[in-house]
Amino acid sequence: MTMPEKKNVLESTAGMQEHACAYVRMGMHLCLLRPRQKIPMLVEWNDPHRVIDTEEKARAALAASPSSGIGLVHATSGTATLDVDHVEYTRMAFAEFGIDFDALMAGYPRIKSREGKDKIL
Repeated sequence: MTMPEKKNVLESTAGMQEHACAYVRMGMHLCLLRPRQKIPMLVEWNDPHRVIDTEEKARAALAASPSSGIGLVHATSGTATLDVDHVEYTRMAFAEFGIDFDALMAGYPRIKSREGKDKIL
């Protein structure tokens, strides 16, 4: 039996740095997340003076903490999300208010993680 090959930490760090830099180039501000969690590393993660808002900051932060993830700081990025945990129930609830859920979802960037779940920015 052969063991699966572990991904090189340097390769994954470089990949995460490139993703972070791409977000920053789009004007988004980031924070570091604890490894494999959705919890910010810093207590004051959304302070405008502490966000990652340059490519240099992104590369330095991820080089110093290569196992960290990245999160979007909505307050300083001028963004928000609609996080849908059950698409069918959300579609029915929106219909009660005359909102076409499918048209809304089609009109914005989306992150779809699992079947039945969805998120728009």
